[in-house]
Amino acid sequence: TNMQLHDISDRLKLYSRSLFRNTDTKVSFDEQLQDSVKLPSLVGLNVYRICQEALNNTFKHAKASEIRIFIGTQDGTVLITVEDNGIGFNPEEVSSSGYGLRNMKRRAEDAGITFTLRSAEGAGCKYSLIV
Repeated sequence: TNMQLHDISDRLKLYSRSLFRNTDTKVSFDEQLQDSVKLPSLVGLNVYRICQEALNNTFKHAKASEIRIFIGTQDGTVLITVEDNGIGFNPEEVSSSGYGLRNMKRRAEDAGITFTLRSAEGAGCKYSLIV
């Protein structure tokens, strides 16, 4: 079965809003979805889980005042980014376990998702998924 990208997006909205409900962090969504883009359910589930993990990291570690989530489709490709303006970290130094990065990378590999993480100390963090 397939999952609608709209549904994944809606679930992420609910999740991020409840996660940051009692914080001063501003969560903004930018959707540029073509109608009825579907993902195989395994891929869709992994996309959702990776984004969940990224949001958890931001919540736990980033001290961010702003998070921007972009979900868009272009030429049959799905792009999702989760970006914050928090304290950032050096991806080389972070023990992958604490940030669940190893899990995220494994999920991405299993589902054929291109996953990248860009961060530097003092420069926020940006997770990108390309499907």
